[in-house]
Amino acid sequence: METYIGADEENKPFTLMHCYLKLKEEDKWKSLRIELAQKNKKQKTTKESTPSNVEASNNDEIPEVAAPDSEERKRPKGQKQVKQARRDDASLAVLEKMLEKKEARELERDKAREASLEIERASLEIEKAALEIEKKRLSNEEKKIEAELMKEEKDIMLADKTSLDEEQLQWLQIMKNKILARHTGN
Repeated sequence: METYIGADEENKPFTLMHCYLKLKEEDKWKSLRIELAQKNKKQKTTKESTPSNVEASNNDEIPEVAAPDSEERKRPKGQKQVKQARRDDASLAVLEKMLEKKEARELERDKAREASLEIERASLEIEKAALEIEKKRLSNEEKKIEAELMKEEKDIMLADKTSLDEEQLQWLQIMKNKILARHTGN
């Protein structure tokens, strides 16, 4: 109040005491009082300056406040900073939500891939089993064919030559030679 009166050229009375009483304990105003106190101390130490009555009385009434670098001295954030912090918080929340959705999608994709791989593995196992069955079937068929071939070869090798004419004998001899060549070649 004395600072106001000292600064006012028209010497009007200080009419905002109700505001002062509410705001005097706010960090912003505490820091202002500290700055004023430091300014007054600097003015007193210089030889050319002469302190005014207002400044002298202000030094006496200034309560001790926290040091300028302490935690208590921090000024409250301004409106722009608060709004930016809210935006940042909202942005972070949106980003976190997007990240959660992305992770959920990736988890679903991984599950789908795993299921697909399981289906492919099962399909390969089925194909493998089918190939084994086919091999056995072919093996059985080959054995049947080989047995039939052996029977035919046996009949040719043990054929009765007495009732055959010369062409039949010649054909029989050619077939016997082929059978012998096949068995000796293997």
